[in-house]
Amino acid sequence: MTAKRLLVFDAPNIDMTLSHLLGAQRRPSRDERPDLAALARWFVADVENAGGSEAAVFLNVSRPETGIPPQTAWVHWLRGQGFRVFVKPKLDGSDIDDEMLAYVAGLSTGDVAVVASNDARNFLVPLEQLAERGVTVTVLGFREQAGPLPRSDKLRFVDLEAVPGLFKQRIAGRTILENLPPAGVWLEPLAPLGGASAGEEPEVDLSGEG
Repeated sequence: MTAKRLLVFDAPNIDMTLSHLLGAQRRPSRDERPDLAALARWFVADVENAGGSEAAVFLNVSRPETGIPPQTAWVHWLRGQGFRVFVKPKLDGSDIDDEMLAYVAGLSTGDVAVVASNDARNFLVPLEQLAERGVTVTVLGFREQAGPLPRSDKLRFVDLEAVPGLFKQRIAGRTILENLPPAGVWLEPLAPLGGASAGEEPEVDLSGEG
């Protein structure tokens, strides 16, 4: 039986995280968003049996008071690129996490799941459980925004910027503290002093000892 190979793209999470990285408190522009055609090419590049591969984008759809939902043209384009698309109306804070997990729940030994999301709270444990069942699980995300996902010894983690052609230009707002030069580096502000915030201040150990 042909092994299943599923790509799962969490569109709301990736878009929200990218907006946070840009540091401008705004939605990314089309040129700043990932090119999912490039992601599809990366996904199928080493597939021996394309019949066992499937890619799906999950997203919430807003309901405008008049006219068609603004995501309509993009969703149609995705379908033309070979993606399945799960769309759910954005009502009372509804999300698509449960549907994403249900999509990969039936995978078993020898199957592959590639999940694009930084949502460690909802996905870390279920994805590790998939890996324990013999599923090869890769997480795509922004390393510094994905919590414990990059550190899991049961999951393979690939930074989204490592996917060839996914972004037209480097994301300037990232805060990467790995492999610093001995002399250190300056990281420039992402907002005016005393102005926009990057969110609630996280807890941190500033002793420099770990």
